[in-house]
Amino acid sequence: MLKIFVIPELQQRNRLQDTIFMQDSAPSYIHRSVKQVLLQIFTDERVIIRGFPTAWPPRSPDLNPCDFWLWGFIKDQVYREKPATLLHPNDSIIRHVRGIIEDLLRSSVGNTVLRMERVMENNGTYIKIMENVLSPCSATYRRLLVLIFLTINLERII
Repeated sequence: MLKIFVIPELQQRNRLQDTIFMQDSAPSYIHRSVKQVLLQIFTDERVIIRGFPTAWPPRSPDLNPCDFWLWGFIKDQVYREKPATLLHPNDSIIRHVRGIIEDLLRSSVGNTVLRMERVMENNGTYIKIMENVLSPCSATYRRLLVLIFLTINLERII
């Protein structure tokens, strides 16, 4: 995946030199051959993964935009259409991922920075986002984030 898709895409978009590669340290992603490719392409300074100088914090889905936002957002979009077959969700997932607007992605990354700042304020310990209000995994919470984003960026969207 790295060699045949990620790296060529970054090269084509002229973004390889300013990309920081982050991986959540699942064991399948840290094979020696993968580490060698990451080291060769991104160097120690631009890789955040277990086994490199900067490791991704263990058990921290609250810091990964794919975990705290993307998967739930896409799931809501796909199941709103009530897929009839197993093939339909795959097509729907691809369509909805491609349809995410850039500003929404930037907002998610910005939220990641805020979450990381909260972790640093707590000396690296676990944080709960919106404790006792809404679960970050709930559809209501994700809709709230989208509404906040749209409200903040309304002028740019229109």
